[in-house]
Amino acid sequence: MHYSLDDTRVKLKDVDPNVPGADYINANYIKWKADDTVGTELGSNPSGKVYIATQGCLPSTIADFWQMVWQENCRVIVMTTKETERGKNKCAKYWPDPNCSKDYGKIKVRNLTESQRNIILYGNF
Repeated sequence: MHYSLDDTRVKLKDVDPNVPGADYINANYIKWKADDTVGTELGSNPSGKVYIATQGCLPSTIADFWQMVWQENCRVIVMTTKETERGKNKCAKYWPDPNCSKDYGKIKVRNLTESQRNIILYGNF
């Protein structure tokens, strides 16, 4: 069975229904089944985990990203790119500096702690 990306895409809620595409964010659900296969069915199977894959934020999509994080109750964010790689911007910094808060649309994000070990940056928001 073939699933298009639209079948598994995350849809932003609480958006203006009069604005075409207002519910769009480039993000899709990925369900990891207990038998180690990847599926797209998003039923209530308690034996599987559901993840969200999305692109690195652009400056214009940071508010949508945080809306999605809040809406979907995301507990962990894993960024697999650096902000800049080989001189190219790969992802806008979507979090505030340590001990600071920043408003992203309707969402206020506070960076409670930040630490780095080797190349991994850990943040608690």
